Amino acid sequence: FLAGRTIRFLPLPPETGRRLRLLGIETLGQLLALPWPAVRDQFGPEMAPFYRLAQGELAGPPPPPPAGQPLVVRQQFAGVVHNRLALQAAVQQAAASLAAQLQPANLAGQALALACCLADGTEQQAARQLPRPGADAASLAGPLQALLGQLSLAAGVTALTVSVAGLVPRPVRQLSLFDQPSGRSPAQPPAGEVWAQIAGQYGSGQVYRPRLTDPDHPLPERRFQLQPLAPAPTGL
Repeated sequence: FLAGRTIRFLPLPPETGRRLRLLGIETLGQLLALPWPAVRDQFGPEMAPFYRLAQGELAGPPPPPPAGQPLVVRQQFAGVVHNRLALQAAVQQAAASLAAQLQPANLAGQALALACCLADGTEQQAARQLPRPGADAASLAGPLQALLGQLSLAAGVTALTVSVAGLVPRPVRQLSLFDQPSGRSPAQPPAGEVWAQIAGQYGSGQVYRPRLTDPDHPLPERRFQLQPLAPAPTGL
């Protein structure tokens, strides 16, 4: 999960960081794609601790990003991608990569951005604020998919970049020792009784509830089906 992190997460000397970026090395994964002897010859043996840090040889969790520094994940496609479903899958994977960086650092993001580099040399961008800080893949993927839907992709996509900014400590909820196991207070009726009351008031053929059928489908509307609360009366 460290591969998508930018090299700014390493406590590099400014000149070393500048030289890496001039060589087109922006992420830890790109750095580790180079064999250590080549890195040593280019930057000297003093680069060894940073190279090991990029490999994940840490005594504790990964270091948090510098204050105000967004997390960035970039995916360069092997060819030109025209298929919208393939782009949605890439966005889903990028959201998971962002979450894998946020959660070990106990951070959440408040803003998302998406950029697509097109085959005609142009770039399409979109950004949005989140209603609440997000840290898991589910809370990031939906807004990123919405940003992808806003882009006018007149040509195929060659690369995709997502970023999360406005990093804040992830909110933590202290669980109560006296919470009901079912998650509801004793005064609340069981869900079955509530459904029965609704069906009795509006009719069994008028009330539906969602049933999860394909949670991994790329189209949100295909992930569930509406199921009648109870069989509708016959003869209607």
